[in-house]
Amino acid sequence: MKTILLTLFALITLNIHAQLNSCCSHQQHCTHQNNHYDSYDNSYFTDLRQALLHPEKVKTLDLRNQNLTRLPWEVRKMQNLEVLLLSNNQLKSLPWEIRYLKQLRKLDVENNYLTRLPWEMRYMENLRELNVSRNQIERLPWELRYLDNLVYINTSSNPISALPWELKYCNNLQTIVIQNTNIERIPHELESKPYLRIHW
Repeated sequence: MKTILLTLFALITLNIHAQLNSCCSHQQHCTHQNNHYDSYDNSYFTDLRQALLHPEKVKTLDLRNQNLTRLPWEVRKMQNLEVLLLSNNQLKSLPWEIRYLKQLRKLDVENNYLTRLPWEMRYMENLRELNVSRNQIERLPWELRYLDNLVYINTSSNPISALPWELKYCNNLQTIVIQNTNIERIPHELESKPYLRIHW
């Protein structure tokens, strides 16, 4: 009888120990997953209010398809913002304060109601991709010439009638999309620019 009791006690102890190990292992796995999620969540925001509460954490702000009518000036506080996605909204303008987004690499405002771009964009020195397609923009600001890292511009489906020749100073510019615009000719300064491809 004593032997049976000792055997049962040993089995129960082993089972508890195994459950504790399994639980700890699971917790470690969950912690890793949560840390990964938090790390992602801490830089990627789809809620503007939450992003404005933690502006220094925001690296990607995805506000597509949210019926936005304005982008608040407080966006200037997002000093680490790298990607700003605003397509399919109701925006009629962009705040001049976007000039403070020094780390921004990609700006996508496709399918809004913009009639112009703020000239203050000249200070967004790290901008590489600019998509303003499907808006109501009649001209691009010549101040884009100061965006030396700009690689790609999409102006398609806008009533733009001309490209600013000053874009020749964008040393890394490789692609300009002008499909479905009012542009009839390309400035010779751009036609002769090495490695630049213009898509009609």
